[in-house]
Amino acid sequence: VLVDRIVQALDHSAQEIERRRARTDLQQRLDGLTERERDVMRLVVDGLPNKIVADQLRISVRTVEVHRSRVFDKMGVKSAVELANVLRGL
Repeated sequence: VLVDRIVQALDHSAQEIERRRARTDLQQRLDGLTERERDVMRLVVDGLPNKIVADQLRISVRTVEVHRSRVFDKMGVKSAVELANVLRGL
């Protein structure tokens, strides 16, 4: 019984360490974004099309596309849905 509890505690500890590592990694990736990239990211995650993002930020659609691509690269994702899922892990 004692051994089982020790094993459970070690498993729980390992899981918590992994969660913290993942949060730290995510925070470091977010810290690597520029302010404008963060602005674009927030609107993209909200599901807004590039044209609306461009209008709201008063930039061109092409500039939105560039920022969006950089956000995806820096965050290690390939889609807005994947980005939203990653951000939920924060």
